Amino acid sequence: LYVHDVPAGKTRLEFLTYTGRGVIAIHAQYEDVPLPTTNIGASARPGTNQTITLNSPAAGRYYLKVSATSDSAGVQLRARVL
Repeated sequence: LYVHDVPAGKTRLEFLTYTGRGVIAIHAQYEDVPLPTTNIGASARPGTNQTITLNSPAAGRYYLKVSATSDSAGVQLRARVL
């Protein structure tokens, strides 16, 4: 579980995972822990390359949950606020 604070006035929030091996899924939520059924963004493609882009994010705290759906290792995460 990762936490990222977004200041007011930003236009985009991006979460990206890449490299490594295995299969992962990511879920994002505003001001709460994300679940597969309760989230504001999710990505669960085959592999480790996942992306969630949130346009016009509200200022506050965003949570990102990374879950491995198979034996995974070496995955990197990048959060970017624009």
